[in-house]
Amino acid sequence: MKIQCIGNNVFICRTRQLKILFNCPLETKTLNKQQQEQEQQQETRSDLSFILSRYFSEQGKRATDTQYSSVTSAINNCDEQTVFRIPDFRLIDIHTIDLVVIANSECMLGLPYLTEYMGYKGKIIATEPTIEFAKQRMEELVIYHSQNISCIDPGSSRYLTQLLPSSSIPEGWRSIYTLRDIESCIEKIQPVRYNESLLLFSTLRLVAHSSGYCLGSANWLLETSFKKIVFLSTTSNFNHLHPAPFDQTVLADADAVIVADVVEPSSNHISFDRAMTKLLAHTARALRSNHNVLIASPSMNILFDLIGMIQAYLKSIGGKEIGPDRHDIPMYVASPIADKSLKYANICGEWMNLDRQSLLYEPHMPLPHGQLMKTGALKVIPSLDSTARLLGS
Repeated sequence: MKIQCIGNNVFICRTRQLKILFNCPLETKTLNKQQQEQEQQQETRSDLSFILSRYFSEQGKRATDTQYSSVTSAINNCDEQTVFRIPDFRLIDIHTIDLVVIANSECMLGLPYLTEYMGYKGKIIATEPTIEFAKQRMEELVIYHSQNISCIDPGSSRYLTQLLPSSSIPEGWRSIYTLRDIESCIEKIQPVRYNESLLLFSTLRLVAHSSGYCLGSANWLLETSFKKIVFLSTTSNFNHLHPAPFDQTVLADADAVIVADVVEPSSNHISFDRAMTKLLAHTARALRSNHNVLIASPSMNILFDLIGMIQAYLKSIGGKEIGPDRHDIPMYVASPIADKSLKYANICGEWMNLDRQSLLYEPHMPLPHGQLMKTGALKVIPSLDSTARLLGS
């Protein structure tokens, strides 16, 4: 057996004449020199605690205000261009890869390049929610970025010298794929469920186990007649969040465990629970002062917990609550795919923790945003521009 790491959370495994690729994520870059310099300075300070802590100090507030002004200017001018890159396959013959296995939706966003532009024709395995959420996220990327450089072929990565004079940018960057590419790519993926045993190529048994990170996220067990190999990808031990908890049985009697996406806490690290408590407290304080609250969040995953946490916290402290009436606090989710994401999440009860699963047998949706959407307390809008129009009407 041979293991080769070709990128962040990306591995090639060679076992018994089979070559298996684990994950195909997507890296993004905004072609703006000033922003690149800022990203380089902050590259090592990207953990959740640091991000949240910047909002809890006067210095952090000033920095945030400055960044907000820069972002607003960039949005108004729309002169930045975003390019994308998948792991470096230059030393690997794509046609020799027999199988692609995906850990979660974030690790699948580069797959259309592999299947539609680089000629991969082999098997692809992922869980059902991973496939659907990745599809939604891909569509979101196309909606956001297809206008910028749509005249550039996504299969080409040689145009960057025309966009920036600097020759320091590595090769491999390209424009976003198309909606047609997404549809074609998704059709090639075989969905599986947790603990479903797949026998592939007559010699390989493959099983997905919950990683606890998000709906459908998986750690994978590969078993041959000689070896039992575990690929441990993005994993969470927070059992009070909505996904099915981390299934530790995947590690039993393993001959080898390949671990990826490990985060080492920084010196000023605070726990997720403490950071979330601060976020909720500052949210409530802002609302009590009749201010608006804007939270940057993915259109899936942690968003499903965040909505319920904010609703429960405001209810627990008294005063105004999230609701549809004029005296209540309205909540908006701004994303072109949020409506599909939020609705799909509530039909994934079997992929959630046991407390959420038990709600499937009651007249309740497993995630609280379902009821909020039903009553009109939570509204889904395509962009922040829609919020301005709603508030102005």
